[in-house]
Amino acid sequence: MERLLASEGWCRESALELAASAGDGRADWQDRCAAILAIEHLLLRLPADSPEAAEFLRGIGCDQDWRSLRPRLARLNRVHGAICHSPADFLHTARQECKLTLAPYFLKPAEVAARILSQLRWSRGIPYWKVGSDRTNPPLTSYQEAIIDELQLGGQIYWVDDETPSTINSLVEYPLGTVVLVLKLPGSDSEFELKRGGIRGPEPMSVKYFRAAHRLYGGSPGTSNDVEARSALRLAEVFRAVHGEDPQINSTLSMSYVQTVPGCRGEEHLLTYLTDPDAFGPGYRAMREAMEDAVGDFEDHRENGALTGTMGVTVRFLRYMPPRQALLKGSTSFRLDLLDDYLSGDGPRRYFEEGLKRDYDFDDERRFANDLLEEVLGVVDPPAASASSYGEYLRQALAVPANRARADRFYLAHMRYAGKFWGTILACGGTSRGESFVPRNVGLKARWNGTEWVSEIVFMDHDCLRVPGAEFPFDPWRNLSPTNLDEGYLFEDEDRGERSRGVEGCLRRIYAVDTVVRQAGMQGFRDAVREAYWQTRRAMTSAAFRSGFAERVELWERLVRSLLDALGRGETAKEWDARGRALLEAAGEGPRICDHWTGAAARSAELLRRYAFVFDKPG
Repeated sequence: MERLLASEGWCRESALELAASAGDGRADWQDRCAAILAIEHLLLRLPADSPEAAEFLRGIGCDQDWRSLRPRLARLNRVHGAICHSPADFLHTARQECKLTLAPYFLKPAEVAARILSQLRWSRGIPYWKVGSDRTNPPLTSYQEAIIDELQLGGQIYWVDDETPSTINSLVEYPLGTVVLVLKLPGSDSEFELKRGGIRGPEPMSVKYFRAAHRLYGGSPGTSNDVEARSALRLAEVFRAVHGEDPQINSTLSMSYVQTVPGCRGEEHLLTYLTDPDAFGPGYRAMREAMEDAVGDFEDHRENGALTGTMGVTVRFLRYMPPRQALLKGSTSFRLDLLDDYLSGDGPRRYFEEGLKRDYDFDDERRFANDLLEEVLGVVDPPAASASSYGEYLRQALAVPANRARADRFYLAHMRYAGKFWGTILACGGTSRGESFVPRNVGLKARWNGTEWVSEIVFMDHDCLRVPGAEFPFDPWRNLSPTNLDEGYLFEDEDRGERSRGVEGCLRRIYAVDTVVRQAGMQGFRDAVREAYWQTRRAMTSAAFRSGFAERVELWERLVRSLLDALGRGETAKEWDARGRALLEAAGEGPRICDHWTGAAARSAELLRRYAFVFDKPG
């Protein structure tokens, strides 16, 4: 580091020496990462047309064009430019392998996999389902695929360890407030999520009544994994048919059954772990009580004489909640509710003191702010003025003209994309019952788009998503009412108390936009909803939709316009009901459809009134 600080300009000998250190599998891991970042620092001293840079890159096996690679490396100019007076920032960044663009040329897949395994517990699993890497978008790089293959040999199940880091942008991260494990591979702007990864301590998985439902606490029921995987595939199919591109969502790469669990006395078979108090640990009694309650609810408290006793209850429970672990690509640990909290004045205390349980100073706060803003803005230009507090630093950073322009740009882009995403689902008569839109399941992720660093909004957790048109028929009676939940989580409702936060509210606070930009964002959302709705309607003749589906939607739209006309004349939904039924009867529908469709429209009249502009068919 001393030689690097003392030198000026490009030094081929130093770069080759650093390359030897970075590729030395016997050297300290952090020293290797620091050497990689130092190589990038030296390369950035060369211009875009430099033959020396091109020659060095060929020497390390990198076939990327220096002219296009240089802007990607330049994302960290804030670190490289301050290396002389802030080497601690340099070392802090070097500990975030995902930000080291050249890392794949020095850190071998087997070494990365071994490093990941050293920070986790693991047990045996049975492979259940896997999607080909060619079906992911973008496809996995050969480097990513090699690491994943190393980790998936035999269908292992991975669990959080007491020493697994929760520091943001760790190679393996157990994000605070979650029960998932996130892999942020070297040089990658894509995250991989293991859902779920258990709970720290001797009882990694339990049964609890949590958030008004019986759950595998620390684990995922296989039924939920299945629905999420299929729903994401279905949504991607529709989105591609409509927009010619993949949606910004996470998707499942593979799933495995949980066969064994690392219990308090070692690896235990799942049945033993959930049945034997010595295998489970101190929380056994509470876990069994929750399991018995769950089985009673699942079976509607009917007598079941076939499977009795402690083991019988365990087997009956596992019929409904067989634990599986899914590997997902395209997630982000930077969820909107978390960013909203962390970018508030109390953010550092919540992260360092409450979360990581460690002391911190202003330099820690400043680095924390830059790491967060880098995901939100893609690139951060640090403020020139010196701040005295975390809140002041954030205000100064977002006041830098380049950062301010990025903040406004991405707020507007995310609002338009949210409208596009929801409008597409809305046109199909689909819903996620709020699950895909609640701020804890929506996040931001900085990605390299081939030209520049951008921030993308990502929608996740699709285990309640229904997108009709193929497997499911169009059914407003079943889907329209839950659509209110989707809209309710897109926009804030102060009457919901703790649930008042919405996607737009989080984005507004994260980006600190003014009233003018917010109004533009709201209008952009509305425009995008309508555009996506009718673009989806025009695509309903494609193979992504069953025959006759478009005709059902068109009949529904006629019914909605009839209701909206009546409401516009001051009538109530009850007064309109007879005319709505007559319209459906004239189209040949029977009493059941008449009851359900007019009932659905009346029940959601306020939602339909708010989005009346969507149903105005373009000329």
